[in-house]
Amino acid sequence: ELRLQEIEAMPDFEMGLGLENEGGDLKLGLPFGIELPLWDRNQPGIAAACAARSEIRVRYSAALQRLLADVAAARARLVAARSAHEALLARVRPASQRTLAAARAGLDAGSIDALRYVEVLRAEREVAVDVLAARIGVYTAWSDLEDAAGVPLLRFPGEPPMSATPEEEN
Repeated sequence: ELRLQEIEAMPDFEMGLGLENEGGDLKLGLPFGIELPLWDRNQPGIAAACAARSEIRVRYSAALQRLLADVAAARARLVAARSAHEALLARVRPASQRTLAAARAGLDAGSIDALRYVEVLRAEREVAVDVLAARIGVYTAWSDLEDAAGVPLLRFPGEPPMSATPEEEN
């Protein structure tokens, strides 16, 4: 639109074919004309097109910043979810399993009663549920990151890889 408005500021050239009849003589001519804008030169149209262009640039920049912020936030959530899941797998789950094994040995030796063993078993199952919830949180964070990025990032087992261009598929 801005280019069209700038073109309209330039003078128009006019050429044509002229035919005159003066006293029985036919005269053929090529009239040539140029319009010279002295005052306006389409400055209001150019200014309006520049304003529209600036508005589009600002909206694009704002949309891009929102998109990049969404991707950064989704990536941060993914990193946090992965570290929480890894911490549960590396420290909490092994400690819970060692406690359960010790409680089982204590039950076999008769040093703890069955009710205390059931409490330890229940606590170990809660840890297993927490580990599973953390794993679900990791995949949810991956899904959020894919949604923010607008492209699939994870592949299911056996799923073919995506090609970069449609020509590569052929």
